[in-house]
Amino acid sequence: MGNGFKVSNRKGSLMKTDVRIRAPRVWRALLIFLSCLLFSIGMTNAQSRLVAYWPFNELSGNTLIDASGNGNTGYDSNATRVSGMSGGALSFNGTTSNFAYALNSASLNIASQITIECWANVRQTSPVSGSGQTFIRKETAYVLGIGSGGRVGFWVGISGGGWTGSWTLSQQTIQASSWYHIAGVWNGQTLKVYVNGVEDANTYSAVGTIALHTYNVYMGKFYESNYECLNGTIDELKVYNYALPADSIAAHYNASFTPAVVLIPYAPDPTFKRQPLLRWFANTSISVYRIQIATVPNFSSLFITVPTSDTFYLPTANLPFG
Repeated sequence: MGNGFKVSNRKGSLMKTDVRIRAPRVWRALLIFLSCLLFSIGMTNAQSRLVAYWPFNELSGNTLIDASGNGNTGYDSNATRVSGMSGGALSFNGTTSNFAYALNSASLNIASQITIECWANVRQTSPVSGSGQTFIRKETAYVLGIGSGGRVGFWVGISGGGWTGSWTLSQQTIQASSWYHIAGVWNGQTLKVYVNGVEDANTYSAVGTIALHTYNVYMGKFYESNYECLNGTIDELKVYNYALPADSIAAHYNASFTPAVVLIPYAPDPTFKRQPLLRWFANTSISVYRIQIATVPNFSSLFITVPTSDTFYLPTANLPFG
């Protein structure tokens, strides 16, 4: 099959919706995919080594439940509970008194491999204070956040003491006020970053083991210091003690969408615009739509993928004939 369009959305409740439009050949047919899926936070086989999972779905109080079952309870310190990608989320305002933390534990002292993933939506991509913004940090052991220029930053502290370690910044930059699925993976040899389920081109060699220590895990700022605070929101924060494979990260990004298919015939037309204007009806409970245009029927290879808060999209490049 040929080219296709997909428009999908995510909203801050347990119900998520995916709208897809696909054209087997740009001038011959449009497929509209409509689906609804109740998001599940149930564990999968790949999550058997999930050591911490904070969904941030609590309605009140300062306790953040660890849904991994490992007892890594978090504690909120002046962060705000808001709607997120799945139920609730935790929003930080970029000040030093606005953060969350989990106490040090054996399961959070990870030495040989690690994966950290979350959904994030920052209000600004420039540092609030220091050199970046922190999603999660365990002092000199591991860090996931935003570095310079809106690039995703991932760090592991290799044994050797102090700040001996390795840091990689994504080639891709993220935009303010948009949701992104972010993941940092270290397999004991190489640091990798994933943005919206896709491995970034930038990697970094990091061979060794992570230095263990007794510091707590902090969310929204750099340890007990007064910088690298987060001005934004995080949701579905997870820490694994092994390197998640690329297909698992992509599956997590797409996990909340199960398409149903309706075929709408489109008559062949040699004058069909190669930059068609896509429109869809607004939903007041949805803030961000994801648009994907593909040249293969299963959307495994994307020609365009962009987030938008509008209810229309006009491609900036000619769509390929297929």
